[in-house]
Amino acid sequence: MKSKQSLFVITTLVIGFVLIASLIAFMPGQAATNLVVNPGFETGSLSPWTSWNNSVVTGNAHSGTYSMRDGTAAGSGEQTITGLLANENYLLTGWVKTSKSTVTAQVGVKNFGGTETYKTSKSTSWTQLSINFTTGPSSTSATIYCYKPTTNNYVYCDDFSLTDVGSAPTPTPAPTKVLVWSDEFNDTVKDTSKWGYEIGYIRNNEAQYYTNLATNSYEDGSGVLTIKAIRESYQGYAYTSASLNTKGKASWTYGRFEMRARIPTALGTWPAWWWLGTNVDTVGWPACGEIDMMEFYRSISLYNVMDSGQHWFGYNEAFTDSTNYHVWRMEWAAANNIKLYRDDVLKLTYTGGDAAFSRPAYLLINLAIGGSQGGDPSGTTFPQYYYIDYIRIYQ
Repeated sequence: MKSKQSLFVITTLVIGFVLIASLIAFMPGQAATNLVVNPGFETGSLSPWTSWNNSVVTGNAHSGTYSMRDGTAAGSGEQTITGLLANENYLLTGWVKTSKSTVTAQVGVKNFGGTETYKTSKSTSWTQLSINFTTGPSSTSATIYCYKPTTNNYVYCDDFSLTDVGSAPTPTPAPTKVLVWSDEFNDTVKDTSKWGYEIGYIRNNEAQYYTNLATNSYEDGSGVLTIKAIRESYQGYAYTSASLNTKGKASWTYGRFEMRARIPTALGTWPAWWWLGTNVDTVGWPACGEIDMMEFYRSISLYNVMDSGQHWFGYNEAFTDSTNYHVWRMEWAAANNIKLYRDDVLKLTYTGGDAAFSRPAYLLINLAIGGSQGGDPSGTTFPQYYYIDYIRIYQ
């Protein structure tokens, strides 16, 4: 009798342990763990968050004592989270409020192997924003941020959370795009069937006079198009340079646009590769829309989308490399799906859907000097050079 009772007790204990072990096995692990360090700024400092344009720790908290405030200039606070799992689903949440209902607060995530994404709020009361995203097949980190894209007033950010919510399915490969237009700049003369010129003084109080002269833009058989800005007296201006475009020669609606180039970064130089709607002569600017796939001035690289109402959506970052070639790319899939990249790193996603971005557009490449944004070129050595290795368009 004793032996049977003992056996029953042992069997009951074993079954109990198995049930407990099963429950533990099915409990979420990382999902319950907040991966953000200093998520509510209760250390009284930003660290390990980094500030772009004077984000600071302040009061006015959602909970606890402190929150992060983005300054009166456009700016953000960012934190890069490492040790993530590749091809994994994550949930990012953050609380935001604005000092004025006309100000936009953004909570977003980038550099995770997928498309940068963000949510916005203009509420002057604390509002929680949530984003689900999936890391790339080989990505083990992500950068989260709270951003104020405009000047004046404040955005407050607090109580961030990043949690693992499970494995993602294997993504379906994207359809293959076909090269439909390109210029490799391998000749000794420019292809005038592809490129025209802006001539004269055009815009932005710039200091140069644009010409179609071979001294300002040329191919020499080395495989690059060179745009050369020269300090010289010409037509009443102190500098000459070139601005080329495909207007009236080629235009596109949607596609992948790539440029490999080496740009000047000296003070006063303002190189750009950009997009305007072909209806610019009938509806004018800004109604035609504008996309700046590459723009640089005063040590800042810019990525901008401007809709027909002159609302700007942009991302800026420090940049001073005039030595190496880089690849700038736009993925224009729809009016509400435009992505700008440099060297395969996503910089900006536009989802606004403005009608200007459902119509044909043409390309411009130019090197401006001085003007409203370029800075004072008087102390800069000239000539300055903008080298374009290729421009390619896929659809």
